[in-house]
Amino acid sequence: MTDMGGATKMDGATNRGCLDELFPAGRLPLMAAPMFLVSGPELAIACATAGIVGSFPAPNARNVDLLEVWLAQVTSALRDMPGASPWALNMIVHSTYDRFERELALVMEISAPHRFYRARQPRARARACA
Repeated sequence: MTDMGGATKMDGATNRGCLDELFPAGRLPLMAAPMFLVSGPELAIACATAGIVGSFPAPNARNVDLLEVWLAQVTSALRDMPGASPWALNMIVHSTYDRFERELALVMEISAPHRFYRARQPRARARACA
């Protein structure tokens, strides 16, 4: 599991390891940005199928129940797909975001391969994502 962003700076070797995991040999280092109101499970699946890391922001699912459906949809679609790139969920960790704990529980339950979140947010929440 790779966690990009957050509470601590990573050294060059750790960064290289994260990049190697995200972009195996022969793959272009491309990631579809998690675009608010645009990205969703269909785009993440299409990107991963095309060899690009697909992603979407958790708040694009208008509630946690829908996010659970989306996470299951992406996980199911890519689980047995040979050669699919990884996918990522962009999590909001700001202390005012009231869905964080419920979203994190879902992510940990399905073991999402990669999570991205904004740096310089409250340290306790950033550590919970690690």
